[in-house]
Amino acid sequence: MQSDDNQQYSTNPFEPSSVQSIQFRRVGFGPRVVAFIIDILISIVFTIVLTIGLMQMNIAPTEVMQQTIDQVYQLYEMFGIADQVGDVVRQLFPALILASVIAPISYSLIEGLTGASPGKRIMRLLIAAPDGHAGSTPLFVRRWAVKNISAILNFIALIPTLGFVEYFGSFTGFIIFIGFFFALSESKLALHDRIAVTAVFNRADVTR
Repeated sequence: MQSDDNQQYSTNPFEPSSVQSIQFRRVGFGPRVVAFIIDILISIVFTIVLTIGLMQMNIAPTEVMQQTIDQVYQLYEMFGIADQVGDVVRQLFPALILASVIAPISYSLIEGLTGASPGKRIMRLLIAAPDGHAGSTPLFVRRWAVKNISAILNFIALIPTLGFVEYFGSFTGFIIFIGFFFALSESKLALHDRIAVTAVFNRADVTR
């Protein structure tokens, strides 16, 4: 039995939409990028707010955090910046690093549990099965895990003795980033869509 992508559909523009190609109705790169930019802006605000909150808790830096803080402090010393500024860095960076890991994961879970991030909702987009049928929570979570594997690994790297996992996070993050451009193809599927077996549609085009 052929998949929906391989079925033949009429190219007559006067045919009803029900006979149009499922592949044609998938949302491509452009609208998804706009939704992504909206999500980035919201996520930045969330990260700033979370950083301010964590600073009040005097977070103790992990070994990986301390290495980053030391590198930044050495840079400050190289440029002759006052020690008072260095003290602010020591207080700010543990909270900022932790917030930069927690915020993306927490924010992305909105999409992972509901099938649409705030940015996608603004753009009226929805994650679904490749054939246009409505997705389920397990499907959304699977896609979330693939798409955010880098952030997940970076979070694991905060655990003592597991700092080396950060290198895998950077590598997988690069692969997933390049995979976003796969949505420019005719199938309109990013790499994480292909792996998780999902697609993005306009909300109105998803079959309930």
